[in-house]
Amino acid sequence: MTAGPGERVPALDGLRGIAIAFVMLYHFDFIYDFTYGRESGWVIDGIVTGLAGAGWAGVDLFFVLSGFLITGILLDSKGPVRRFFGSFYARRSLRIFPAYYAFLLLLLLLLPLFDETGGRDALWDYFAWYALYLTNIYDAINPGLRADFFFVGHIWSLAVEEQFYLLWPAFVFAFSRRTLMRLCVAGILIAFGLRLGFVIADLPAGLGYTLMPARMDALAAGALIALAIRNEHDLALLRRWAPPVAIICGGAVVAYGLADRGFSPLDDWVRTAGFTVLALLFASLLALTLQLRDSTLAASVLSNSALRWLGRYSYATYLVHLPVAVILARQIDFGAAIPAMAGSTLAGEVVYGAAAAAITVSVAWLSWQVLESQFLKLKRRFPYAPVSGRLETSACGSLSLEAHE
Repeated sequence: MTAGPGERVPALDGLRGIAIAFVMLYHFDFIYDFTYGRESGWVIDGIVTGLAGAGWAGVDLFFVLSGFLITGILLDSKGPVRRFFGSFYARRSLRIFPAYYAFLLLLLLLLPLFDETGGRDALWDYFAWYALYLTNIYDAINPGLRADFFFVGHIWSLAVEEQFYLLWPAFVFAFSRRTLMRLCVAGILIAFGLRLGFVIADLPAGLGYTLMPARMDALAAGALIALAIRNEHDLALLRRWAPPVAIICGGAVVAYGLADRGFSPLDDWVRTAGFTVLALLFASLLALTLQLRDSTLAASVLSNSALRWLGRYSYATYLVHLPVAVILARQIDFGAAIPAMAGSTLAGEVVYGAAAAAITVSVAWLSWQVLESQFLKLKRRFPYAPVSGRLETSACGSLSLEAHE
């Protein structure tokens, strides 16, 4: 797959679009059931519930993509220490902070209009945790459905990524590519070991679900792909092993889901080995995606305009989708407006999900036009060191990474 400097690679946007679609499906299904309950009368209801219940894994796909993209950008921008760190953190801040803090501010201003459960007061009480990107730590040590959880419970994953952004550049700057690969493998093993220890010690499930050291296997797996494709020998190994790893890990996930009739992140297997299996699955699928020819069916699917559009605006979509879903469910009684038919509530859930998705992507598009794109124009003031800025290998061609971040 090829792209010129500054251009986006369609399939990577498609993967990101799939990730955010999974997450929205998961949360919309959860909010609908929590608000209205579910009458399960048809087989299709059970299938939809099972698929939606696994949608949380979209966050793990985001982690893998973030590890890959950020590591690639860092590798391609190695240069003088001041420019390396200064440009990276300045550009990351311009990409992340404006939409994030605008989101928190709007919640504080607007929640009193739509929420009577104390969500705004709870958000204000814990605001320092959110503002400092420590939500994942607070959620781990104080689990439960607080009033603010229904509006900001999802941003723990952004805290995980921000903590990764804070630490990983120093490693990339200090160590060679080969050492970094070893560190990635160690990170995968350490994350699995931590989660296993949490389960054995019977500690709260949130520790293994939201803490960055326990979830760094997905980030490390993505980083490992970025490191491997920069060497012909490692790239050959990646091309050889990616298909069987994808088949084995995908088969394990499907088999467990069928046997357990679900794929919950709180199940013991999922929150120990399962997260690592997902990390390897998504990393192998990413590696396969990078090798796709434009003429293949898979490339056409991932380059679908709808998926690419969704992937392009996935950041703001992720930020706003949960509060939109909660507010919509509380303002309109979809359960009463579209009652169960022959024991199935699927029709009401589909209408609710479509409405929540439409509002979400509209807000995300507006966020991009009014806020995000304006701050991104300032990136030109913080250039990286004058290197190629592109990933080049004999198999993957030329790939622009900065355009995706």
